[in-house]
Amino acid sequence: MIRLVVAFFVVINVVVALFFMGKDPVDNQEAEAAQLPYVRGDQLILLSELDNSELKPLEPPVVEEQNAREEVQEEELEQVCVLSGPFTSEQRARELADRIGALGVNATLLTETLETPGSVMVYTGPFASGQQAQRELRVLQASGVDSFVVADGDLVNAISLGVFRTLENARTQQDRIEQFGYQTQTYQYMVENDQYFISFSGRVLSAITEDYWANIANEYKDITIEQKACNEVASSGNFH
Repeated sequence: MIRLVVAFFVVINVVVALFFMGKDPVDNQEAEAAQLPYVRGDQLILLSELDNSELKPLEPPVVEEQNAREEVQEEELEQVCVLSGPFTSEQRARELADRIGALGVNATLLTETLETPGSVMVYTGPFASGQQAQRELRVLQASGVDSFVVADGDLVNAISLGVFRTLENARTQQDRIEQFGYQTQTYQYMVENDQYFISFSGRVLSAITEDYWANIANEYKDITIEQKACNEVASSGNFH
């Protein structure tokens, strides 16, 4: 009986051994891998899978930064103008513009029109009509007053009692005419005078040396040389 039991266990062991020997090694590896702890590595992502907002730009090279700074400096020079003047003579202004232009710098001639006080007219009136003005004119001329009727403008039908270079002389004439019983007033004429300026691009600052500017300033003592914003010069209503 004991022999039968021992024989039974031997047969069982042989069957189990044959079973494990015939099993696929890959299955064994998968089983072993299933028992290992899970460790997550870095995930690879394609650029095409990223949103544009997630992409970070590369740092530009130092050379590009230097070029950018130079471009900014060039733009700043373009926004600055050098204005010299005023010249009372257009020919004198053009002479300096040609001298600067010979250095390869573009120069623009600008004209500014100024109104300055001129002669002073003494007048009486205006009267209600031309006929009334003519009657008063004959009275004044008979009294030795050199006068005439103004034919148009804001003072039409007024009587001019003389035109004088200074306000003092005009006041003397007023006192004289008022002795005849007339009330008088004065009218200031305005005279238009042109003066000239030369405008250079801000590049002239780097193209012309300080010694050259010093010589110009010494030769043209009656003008000034100053820097202005180009848009300020261009938008000025005085220049044309």
